[in-house]
Amino acid sequence: MSTSMGRDATFTWQTKDPEVCRSCYGSFPEDYSHVGTRDIRRLDVLWMGDEVTEYDSLVKGAGNDRQNVPEYVKSVLRENVLNRSKEPD
Repeated sequence: MSTSMGRDATFTWQTKDPEVCRSCYGSFPEDYSHVGTRDIRRLDVLWMGDEVTEYDSLVKGAGNDRQNVPEYVKSVLRENVLNRSKEPD
């Protein structure tokens, strides 16, 4: 967990509300509705073996667009996947 997410999770645990804690990423990353009571979703993706060159291409694309890799990946998803779902059949 990143430092900032750890702080958020700590805040949640300080609430001492078991229901809030049970629905937090810090407690149950496989089934959560918030991170530190904030509306956040995470996606951890691994590139392995032959896929590493795909990751390297994403890093290069991010640099070309002067974005960090997570923001670049989100923009690629928006352009290529999420916007398509809005198009009429």
